[in-house]
Amino acid sequence: MQTKSVPLVHAHERLEATALSSTTMRIAGLLAALMLTGCGYDFESYLDESAVPDSAATDTANVDSAAVDTGSADSSELDTGTAPPGDSAVADTTVPDVAVPDVAAPDVAAPDAGACTDAEGKVFGGHCYFPVGPTNWNNARTICAGRSAHLVTITSAAEEAFVETLRPGADRWIGFRRTGAMFEWITGEAASYTKWATGEPNGSGECARLRADNAWADQNCVQSEVALCERD
Repeated sequence: MQTKSVPLVHAHERLEATALSSTTMRIAGLLAALMLTGCGYDFESYLDESAVPDSAATDTANVDSAAVDTGSADSSELDTGTAPPGDSAVADTTVPDVAVPDVAAPDVAAPDAGACTDAEGKVFGGHCYFPVGPTNWNNARTICAGRSAHLVTITSAAEEAFVETLRPGADRWIGFRRTGAMFEWITGEAASYTKWATGEPNGSGECARLRADNAWADQNCVQSEVALCERD
């Protein structure tokens, strides 16, 4: 059997052609690079730029990723019901109502007429009678008022007889005073009882006094006399 063989010369020619073609392509590539370099073009920069990924696309991807992360955080916040870090819940600082005790001011009772602890004081008809002074009529009225009392008013013979026992033998102011043409009691009581001395009142004054002889007479109010107070 006859074997067919390829001549060696042909194989050698094929190898040379292949090598030449590869060398030619390399030379062409180098020439192109030299031409670009000679024209001022930064060939290496061109290669780098072509290799750099799209930064805008990368940034967009980063933003999208951040949005996804934020969404995850929000979802976590909603699920757990917890506040974001840094936030502090405001405590309810409402002050509870505190009832203020109703402290009523104690009643200050007027002195008990029955006790009648004033100096030289005596009780008649449930009222306390006591002398002060001597002083003028207006000042005597003030002193009596300061002791929750008033200048004595005499509305009956029985009361008159009792009052005469207070500082007997002295002229004493009573709560009778001229108002216009008439004398009136300072309490507004009706002047149903009087005991004027003969010829009195004679216009010598606007205020009435119980004389040492126990008759009444008018007198100038600035005179200094003992005064009789009455506490109801």
